[in-house]
Amino acid sequence: MRRSILLTILIAVVVLAVGLAVAGQVIQPGGSPLTAASIALPAISPNADGQADITGIHYALRRPASVSIYFLNAAGERFYFRQDKPRAAGAYDINFSGVVDAYTLPALR
Repeated sequence: MRRSILLTILIAVVVLAVGLAVAGQVIQPGGSPLTAASIALPAISPNADGQADITGIHYALRRPASVSIYFLNAAGERFYFRQDKPRAAGAYDINFSGVVDAYTLPALR
């Protein structure tokens, strides 16, 4: 009789573990939260001439995530437009005008 109680408890623990694992996947599915990302213009010239001064950035998330958007220069330095911003699941559209990290040109420093 004692073995059947232990076996029942063991089976209950295994079923609970499997149930929690499945629930975890439903609540927070694996894989990248990013489902889509695009940029309207590959290059901008933010000189206020009315042509290619800004570009649109679109992205979509399948689940809540912390989002960072950054740009790299030729030397591989990162310049953050958005850094570690919490976002809910859904689609986002933002405009980028060329300003990142309050960056100033070296000649103006």
